[in-house]
Amino acid sequence: MIGIYKITSPGGRIYIGQSVNIDNRISSYKNLKCKNQTKLYRSLLKYTFENHNFEIIEQCNIEILNERERYWQDFYNSSSKKGLNCRLTKSNDKVGLLSNETKIKIGQGNKGKKVSLESRGKMSIAKLKMTEETKAKLRNKKLTQEHKQKLSLLKKGKKIKEETRLKLLQNNGKSKKVICTETLRIYNSANQCAIENNIKHKTLCNQLSGISKNKTTFKYV
Repeated sequence: MIGIYKITSPGGRIYIGQSVNIDNRISSYKNLKCKNQTKLYRSLLKYTFENHNFEIIEQCNIEILNERERYWQDFYNSSSKKGLNCRLTKSNDKVGLLSNETKIKIGQGNKGKKVSLESRGKMSIAKLKMTEETKAKLRNKKLTQEHKQKLSLLKKGKKIKEETRLKLLQNNGKSKKVICTETLRIYNSANQCAIENNIKHKTLCNQLSGISKNKTTFKYV
């Protein structure tokens, strides 16, 4: 069964999720295979799945799963303190958002961390490699028409590498959806999947494309 489900904890906290196979999803929760959904995982660990109320609130086509999941997340305010969603799902008309609780925890985790000399060096090198156009954009300054013409002349005659051309072609196309084979969660793009699961975008794309060995539970739909 494909659709949207609602999990309510003994304390009344709500989680809204989606699945293309709800029976498999229930099995995953019973076996606590949801560590990346930290708030829900802690609740299941504390009370067990059997003490949570599981409801299928809507059946729908796979194409609108994200849209409908986001609708019910907003309806129940499931990313609030009284909810169990760590973030709101990104849909066609709404961006994905972290819950305030998750933002606070990330902020607390980063407090006191010092940037190593190696990292500072890399950032400095990266800054040196920026084009003047990029630097100006970062400084929110507009380039003069004369400067734009100079940059255009500098770019003329440069050949685009085949690898770069392929990447540009790929980026111009529609983003491929990604599915987690363990939880059957579908992401609109590899970028969304990487952000929500704290994986480097380039690393994930290489694994999904077969450039490097796929050590994740994700694959293109």
